[in-house]
Amino acid sequence: MALKTWRCRGRCFECFYVFLVCFVSLEAAQEDKNKVVRLSSSHESLEERNKLLPFNIKITHFSQYCTTNCNVSLIYNCKKTHQISVRVNVSENYHEQNIFAIAWPCENQHAYSIQKKLKISLPPDALYMPYSRNSRIIDSSRVAISAKVLDGRTKQLLSIHTVWTKLLEPYSRPKRPCLSWAAGLLQLGMSRWLCTAEKDVYNFVNYPISLSGSYYGVYKALPSYSNWQIEDQRKNSFNDPRLTLVMSLYIMNYCIPAGQLCSIAHRLSTETSYLTPLIFMNNQGQLHVQVNLANSETSAQLTHFSIPKFQWLRMSFTLTSSNWTLTFDYGKDFKSRLYTEYRYVAGDMKDSKHFYNDVEGIFAFGGSELAASFQGYLGSVVLYRNQTISANDSWLSPKPAHSVSLLDLEVNRLQTSCLHYKEKMLKLLHICQIIKQRIIDKVTCPSFAREVYHLKQMRRHKPLCWASDQSNQSLDFYIKKKTCEVVIQSGHVTHLKHIGDMLYEKAMSKLEESFEETSRVIYLLHVSSCVDNHDAAFVSSVILNNGVGTRQNEVAAVAYQMRSAMNDNRLSLLALAHKHRYGLDSVTHDGEQAYGYFKKVADQTQQDKNTHDPQGIYTEHIRLTDENSVNQQTDESGDLFLWLKHQAKQGVISAQISLGRLLFWGSQGVRRNLQEAVQLYRMGAEQNDPIAMFDYGIATFMGQGTEKNTTEGLSYMRKSAEMGNQYALNSMGWYAMNYERNYTRAAEYYEKAYQLGTPDAGYNLGIMHQNGWYPNKTKDLKKAYDYFAWAAAKNQMEAGISLALYNMRGLAYPRNPDFAVEWARFIAEKNPHVGMLLNKALKTYRNAEPRVSALYYLMAAECGVEVASFNFAYLCETSSEDITKYIAKDCMLRHYNLSTLREPQFVDSYALVKMGDLFWYGTSQMQPNLTKSAQYYADAAQQNDPQALFNLAILLEQNVLFPKALLAQVLPQSSHQNTYQMLVELYTRCQELSEYDSFGPCGLALYKVQVLHFWKEYNMHLVLSGVLGVVLTVLISVYLVRRSIHPRDIESSSTTHSETSQEQTLSTDNCDITIVTSQEQTTDNCENDLVTDAATPKKETERMGTTTILPVEPNLLEKEGKESKTSGDELSKKSTGHTNGTNP
Repeated sequence: MALKTWRCRGRCFECFYVFLVCFVSLEAAQEDKNKVVRLSSSHESLEERNKLLPFNIKITHFSQYCTTNCNVSLIYNCKKTHQISVRVNVSENYHEQNIFAIAWPCENQHAYSIQKKLKISLPPDALYMPYSRNSRIIDSSRVAISAKVLDGRTKQLLSIHTVWTKLLEPYSRPKRPCLSWAAGLLQLGMSRWLCTAEKDVYNFVNYPISLSGSYYGVYKALPSYSNWQIEDQRKNSFNDPRLTLVMSLYIMNYCIPAGQLCSIAHRLSTETSYLTPLIFMNNQGQLHVQVNLANSETSAQLTHFSIPKFQWLRMSFTLTSSNWTLTFDYGKDFKSRLYTEYRYVAGDMKDSKHFYNDVEGIFAFGGSELAASFQGYLGSVVLYRNQTISANDSWLSPKPAHSVSLLDLEVNRLQTSCLHYKEKMLKLLHICQIIKQRIIDKVTCPSFAREVYHLKQMRRHKPLCWASDQSNQSLDFYIKKKTCEVVIQSGHVTHLKHIGDMLYEKAMSKLEESFEETSRVIYLLHVSSCVDNHDAAFVSSVILNNGVGTRQNEVAAVAYQMRSAMNDNRLSLLALAHKHRYGLDSVTHDGEQAYGYFKKVADQTQQDKNTHDPQGIYTEHIRLTDENSVNQQTDESGDLFLWLKHQAKQGVISAQISLGRLLFWGSQGVRRNLQEAVQLYRMGAEQNDPIAMFDYGIATFMGQGTEKNTTEGLSYMRKSAEMGNQYALNSMGWYAMNYERNYTRAAEYYEKAYQLGTPDAGYNLGIMHQNGWYPNKTKDLKKAYDYFAWAAAKNQMEAGISLALYNMRGLAYPRNPDFAVEWARFIAEKNPHVGMLLNKALKTYRNAEPRVSALYYLMAAECGVEVASFNFAYLCETSSEDITKYIAKDCMLRHYNLSTLREPQFVDSYALVKMGDLFWYGTSQMQPNLTKSAQYYADAAQQNDPQALFNLAILLEQNVLFPKALLAQVLPQSSHQNTYQMLVELYTRCQELSEYDSFGPCGLALYKVQVLHFWKEYNMHLVLSGVLGVVLTVLISVYLVRRSIHPRDIESSSTTHSETSQEQTLSTDNCDITIVTSQEQTTDNCENDLVTDAATPKKETERMGTTTILPVEPNLLEKEGKESKTSGDELSKKSTGHTNGTNP
């Protein structure tokens, strides 16, 4: 019976209870008539083509989905000496994993084909849905079923057929059957005797790494076993090791430093000494193998053969207690082999066993800080722990590539193409030199307008130089013509590098003009990269990876970057590191592999900054949304530069120092000019300014921008230190440590500068403690680490590099690869090559060229620079029509997202808000997701972004459910009681942070929320109050209307008088109304009654009984008199007219 579920390592199989649990439970399966061999992992490529050889095999039927009933039908023919193998592989997270394997000998005794049905038993991880007992699941969309015919003796592959099927979605799978009650009880009682499976196969490198022959590589470490029994067994087998290391290599050059050994793989201890095993190579390609023995001695041997170059090799190294073997397979299908073995004789076995503690120290594949690597590619690295596996085993990977066919396709194609172009260009240079000599000898005219010189070597080619329009010629003809022009016009010997630089400049000028002819630009860049211009290879990778005006090709882009990185191109190294850091563009996610690239660039950054390059620019990260920083950029014709120059000439020391540092480092857009900077330092030093004296002294001491003079430079630094300059104190300590070897004096200077907060002094103190140079103290790595951390936090570059190395190797504290990667990246992104890209992008943006600016920002973003990704996405947003139509990838979503993946202190809230907007509305590549949108807004709100607070409030008003953790990030705990309180809190904070006043968007939204809340709480009261108000308004209105219709002044006795009279006369302000009671018509004409001016006051007195006289001012009396006069005249006119007229 095959144990499938309770599969344990070590001595756990001896436990009776484990067997009892496995027997009682339903997890045990019946053994098939063909014994199943379960392998923990496979390194076989799933991309092998189906081959039809004399011995064929074919899968005729298979299930569309592999479930609990997964069957396949085979038909094959074979010989008795052959072996049939069926394997099932899945690819998950860029790692291939074997989940089923079965093999049986061929039973064919005749010439006819055999048909066979096979049931595939997959592990529970691939069959059942996840839950507490099945939390580790296999989630892969594609499953490869491969059937093979192998030679039984040599394990050579004779035929193979591969088909693809699928697994069910994790939550579409059935639940795993429960154990019986007896098995459950036994499992509960005996769980402490059950052991988990320990990992014994480590895929250290799953994706090719480009090695330039420098001091960098990939660091990997093995953990201790979690099971105490197996861990004890490991500790007791230090002198009886078992190890197999399988690697794939592509060697371009053996060792670049002549006379030195270069590394393929080795191990380092915390004391920076070599451990077992060590595999080095010399300049002739011979292998140097070194191991440590149990008696503390070291044994080293040199192979008699040399390994070949310019092809893929598969290396297999095995180690036991008494011998080691080294095998190289190469050639077509890896059929050629080189083999060597070293075995100790019987008399030496007692004291000469190998000593190997795999947990101690760290593995270094490629190079390290102690040993340089070879130049080429490292395709894959697989380590088999506690196993010795023969190189003939069929399940070892026959190809170096695993998940991507980059190595055996693009790298080989690119290498072959470049060798062809290089050979062609060398011949072309030779021909052009002959033509140049003929011109000197006055045999041929320089313009070639009348004569074309044909050589025998050129009969197969077009004429090289011709006086015709360039646009009508092919690119090959143009390259030949320009090559001849460069050779003829040059006064010195022309090399291929000059031709490459010329083609690169032409290609970039065409690219800046337009993206319409990118395919032609790619060709020029390709030829340029093949003739040693590695910037051209990087630009080609950027264009192909993003599809800038051409078809997107991520695999070819990575191939260009790897070729360029192999020649130490800083931008390509950063681009590869960035891809590995996040797993972008089909590249595997591997932080330790990214660290190797970052560390290489970080080591060169300080050296590049100290090297005088007129093109060198201080790396400044400026966002296009920060208008103040953009406007502060200047150049030699800018107002700021000219003002500082004027002030410096007037003798202003601060201007001399500021302008000198602008020119010395090339900051704020100014080109580096060390000579002029040193002159400004000298002017300040002559005025006894301590800062200027230090700057001039260190420049003179190092010979930067002036003739080197250590005596004069030291004198100025000493004077500055005596005046208390902290940087001069540190420099005097550095001189005492490195030149005088007086560590006591050096420590005194360093301590004084450290107390003043000098980062360089902290780094130098760390160096003294690291090497044991501090007076009266022993070597202390922990104290050195603390000093490095303090200095690195103040942007000291060397301290940051040391901090990264300590964390990667675990020198002082436990190993922390992620922390090491971040520090190495932080230093690497300060490289001047990155600064030049950012400076070009910013200058073209200020010159109103957004498309060209976007090109350079895209190049910097390819290197992983956060501010470049942000600015490129911003340009895509603001100038979308000129940029996005040429870019195949979604530039806004991709680059805003990459910008937000950095550490929180580097992420701008604007990018977070934009990502929230994209998730709110959705894009063509993703559906809307309000929960993710709210998370981005919450992150931006933590940076006090008013727009993020406003958007969060809007989402809250739309009843979007927020996780409690998200609310806790933004709101205080007291405001979580109800939605109204949260909205008031969000809008209030938004209003306080907004640049608008209370009538801005946040203020108006706050008023709206408060009004709605008031209405919701008091709506009944408001309704009743409204009804009552309407009723009162109606009553008052009716009263006022009636009041305006009826007379204002009615005498109290008029009622009695009206009882005896048939006619009642009512008086208004201007007329009398007569009411007829006896069937007479009513007349309201004011002209019926004649009223004189004298009668009016008498009539008023009679009706009212009394007249109230109010005190008035003189001017009012005069006004009223005029009004009365006017009224009397009008009335007189009316009366006269009425008298002369007819009385109705």
